[in-house]
Order: sequence, then C-alpha cells, then structure tokens
Amino acid sequence: MRSQELSMTAWSSATWQYLHMPLLYAISSAAQIMIMDFSSQELCNTVWAFATFACADAPLLESIASAASRRILDFAPQGLAGTAWSFAALAFEDRPLLAALSARAMNTLQGPEW
Repeated sequence: MRSQELSMTAWSSATWQYLHMPLLYAISSAAQIMIMDFSSQELCNTVWAFATFACADAPLLESIASAASRRILDFAPQGLAGTAWSFAALAFEDRPLLAALSARAMNTLQGPEW
C-alpha cells in the first residue's frame, strides 16, 4: 500500500467508526516503515484517525511527530489544527512537534497582510 492508501484507510475507518484493532495495528506497522513518504495531509489524517479511536500507539505517534516536525512548512492551517488536536486528544506530548506547530501557527497568523 502507498502512504495515501494507508492514511485514507485509517481516516475512513474512523469516519465510519469502525474500530478494528488488527487493522489499526497493520496500518501502524506499515506507516512507520514509510512515514517519510507521507504528505502533511496524510500525516494529519492518520493521527486524527488514531485520536478518534483514542488509540495512543506510541511508536506510530513518535514517527508521525518526527515526520510532521520536518514537514511543518507543508501544513495548511487545517492540518496544523487537526494535528494539534489529535496529539492533544491522545495526551501525547512531543515538545519538538509542539514547538514546530506553534511557530508555524504564529507565522500563518501573522501572514503577509500584517
């Protein structure tokens, strides 16, 4: 599976409220291997799905946090908010990600019209 297919499978499962732990574990395992291939939207969708299920898969969350921190400039405002909400909902604190999200949000808020 490609990164888009993995993230959309996780997202659609959460949207339909179909909690199937073997599927989530399979998505987590595959995603961790290819996490650097995920776009910012795919990272957001994946962490949102796991947060929706209250599934705090630490190895996956660490992988997503690391990848998201590196790609923070690619995040649109909705992706920033969704990612921040997801990590907060899971009570998973990753200080480098929080710093990156905060800096990117401040930059977005201050935009060129300020």
